[in-house]
Amino acid sequence: MRTFITIIAALSLLLIGYGIGTRHMGATHAAIDAQNDATMQDLVTACDTAQMNADEFYGKWLIAESNITTLTVSLGSAIDAIDAEGYDVSISDEGTVTISKPAPKPAPEVTPQVSRSTRTEYQAEYWSREKVWQTLQAASDFYGVDGWIVDKGASIAFKESTYNTHAVNGSHVGLFQFNADWGSLENRMDGKWSCYRFVKAYKDGGVENIKKHWKATY
Repeated sequence: MRTFITIIAALSLLLIGYGIGTRHMGATHAAIDAQNDATMQDLVTACDTAQMNADEFYGKWLIAESNITTLTVSLGSAIDAIDAEGYDVSISDEGTVTISKPAPKPAPEVTPQVSRSTRTEYQAEYWSREKVWQTLQAASDFYGVDGWIVDKGASIAFKESTYNTHAVNGSHVGLFQFNADWGSLENRMDGKWSCYRFVKAYKDGGVENIKKHWKATY
């Protein structure tokens, strides 16, 4: 009987110890779970903070990129405007902008363009009617044609150039307003050459040739 009581007491102590141990282990697991939960919450909070920082940084980067684009466009427009004013603009590899005024360019030579409808005279050299008539007479004798061309030539020359050997009307030059097909500019501005060439035209084609080339003043 005594032995049985001893066994029962031992079993009771064992059960009590197991109960205490179990409660202790449960408390330990609960503490560990609570600590894990706190750690996980800290990680989530840290991730959220990192994401917010990343979003904020990306937003600022987009704003900065937009500002750079705007600045680049504005700078390009400014350079174009400065260049249009005749200034030389250069940008070094380091980003230094240099603006300088180029040396003035010599003015281009402009060849006067004269309309055929406008009679232009330069370095005027007028002959008298007598000089024109005498030169035509000499040309008539030279080519062996009748004297009709002398009076007609003097009349046509006055209507064409008012006896100005340097009269210019577009491409037509001289006493009889010959164009480049008849000879050089120097020859066409020479009064004697013009009179002889006019009489030769009469010799080569007669009255019809004169009417053909000087229809307006015949």
